[in-house]
Amino acid sequence: MKKRAIIATAVAFVLLLAVVAAGLNLVFTVSYMDVAFYAFSETGEREAVLLKEELDGFVGKSTTFLKQSDVEETVSKYPGFRLDGFHKKFPHTVEIKLSERRETYAFRSADGKYAVLDEAGNFLYDKDENANRTGGENILLDGFSFSVSAEGKTEGQYAERLAEVFSVLDKTFTAPRANVLGIRLERPASDLKNDLFCFVMREGVKIDLLNPSEKTAEKTRAALEKYLSLKDGERICGRITVADAGGDIKTEYSDRIYGE
Repeated sequence: MKKRAIIATAVAFVLLLAVVAAGLNLVFTVSYMDVAFYAFSETGEREAVLLKEELDGFVGKSTTFLKQSDVEETVSKYPGFRLDGFHKKFPHTVEIKLSERRETYAFRSADGKYAVLDEAGNFLYDKDENANRTGGENILLDGFSFSVSAEGKTEGQYAERLAEVFSVLDKTFTAPRANVLGIRLERPASDLKNDLFCFVMREGVKIDLLNPSEKTAEKTRAALEKYLSLKDGERICGRITVADAGGDIKTEYSDRIYGE
């Protein structure tokens, strides 16, 4: 008898949970997906329409059990966008904020395509040409051996150092593509201390970061401070050289480029 009573109690409890869950699902059901998009390209605007249609597929689902990860999975189908906000406004509304990611950098993959990165250096997608969706080209990363992992992470020597460079560029310029055409890795010798990052600036001047594996962000900031201090006429030619001299960062500008 006692065993039957326990079983009956358990069954009753399960049925109660089912009734409560059904009641919650009935009361808290998504009837409106309030999606705010920030898109700045024609391609982004077209993708926003398609993405909104997919997100509207959550209408009729339980507000209670809808998870942010569900929305993230849908957004991931459109790598040109990122999820900036997710908020449930009970009982019937889900508020979502999305913004278009900026194509900024690109490197040539082993398959011949261009791997496109956003302003932080995160992988977006592959393209047949180095063409930015808003016009012009992305900043070309030349001479680097990079690959993209299954998780979409850029891997390879100097990948982390370049991430520091990207951060400084993003904080210094409103749009780095307006100032920088490309970043090239040059290896004049086998010793890594002789490596350098060469920035090809849009006006013509070049910037050399010597031994870029050391004090990368500090050297980049020093280089850009020197660049911004140049007069317009000085920016059309010459070279800025940034080196670590005895523990101190030294920046020099010459109006001539030797060896070219």
